[in-house]
Amino acid sequence: MTAYIVRRLFQMLPVLLVVTLLVYILLGVVPGDPLVGIVGSEAVSAEDRAALMSKYGFDKPLPVQYGLWLGRVLRGDLGKSTIRSGEPVGQNLLRRAPITLQLGALAFLFALAIALPAGVISATRRNSIWDTAATVVSMAGVALPNFWLGIMLILLFGFIWQVLPPGGYVSPVEHPVVGIKSLLLPALTLAGPLAATSMRQVRSALLEVMAQDYIRTARAKGLAERSVVWVHALKNAMLPVVTVMGLYLGHLIGGAVIVEQVFAIPGVGRMAILAVLNGDVASIQAVVLLVAVSVLMMNLLTDVLYAYLDPRIRYA
Repeated sequence: MTAYIVRRLFQMLPVLLVVTLLVYILLGVVPGDPLVGIVGSEAVSAEDRAALMSKYGFDKPLPVQYGLWLGRVLRGDLGKSTIRSGEPVGQNLLRRAPITLQLGALAFLFALAIALPAGVISATRRNSIWDTAATVVSMAGVALPNFWLGIMLILLFGFIWQVLPPGGYVSPVEHPVVGIKSLLLPALTLAGPLAATSMRQVRSALLEVMAQDYIRTARAKGLAERSVVWVHALKNAMLPVVTVMGLYLGHLIGGAVIVEQVFAIPGVGRMAILAVLNGDVASIQAVVLLVAVSVLMMNLLTDVLYAYLDPRIRYA
């Protein structure tokens, strides 16, 4: 297993190289003045413009710009933000990443707490009113846009019932109760599509597993139905669920972009929006690099969990 993990880590390097190169090329060919994000719409003299172009490397060919950026990244330098008075992008990313991780972790727990019981009930009570209700709710969860769901939650819990804050962020480390309350609504919004998709995966996988011979053997031995379902069947039905959740966690930042904007949460998703709107190339590249690493690492973790859940799976 160790050799497999090391080999997969080395295989990530060319993928990261291709992803960052494609994004850099796309950003380079987009029409517009790269200095707008630095000096705004103010007119600058030719001398000042040339100095700024040279300072930020915009006067060099695109392949050279990418090579310089890649060299800085390998040294741990992600560049400087052009919309935050030259603040290092890495510093900004480190400040925002824990917020997005907190939001994603809470959303994942919500999704798991909803998907597993609902999927098990739907599978064990097939074609019942509970199964129909779970199916309708899951389809709605997949179909409803995140921004609409978030707005509805803000309207209900933030303004009509006034039990949760409608937006903003408070650190749970500094103020645990207030901080967790500030994350509940955005976490529920972010968890909706994952909970709905995972619930359907749990149901379909559990129905297939429950028809296997070893489940009939477990029942013939006199095991309680609860033990048969939750101990023997559910573990073997978790492989497709792990795939869905692994892909979701890898794309967490992309999903958090809309949610963080709706709830005014200063995470990596909102950083990406500000970077795009203001032409902050260094910040865009840093976010893309973080997303690519997250997706690759979660894919690796998913493969490792496969081997844990199913002893028949072995990696050379």
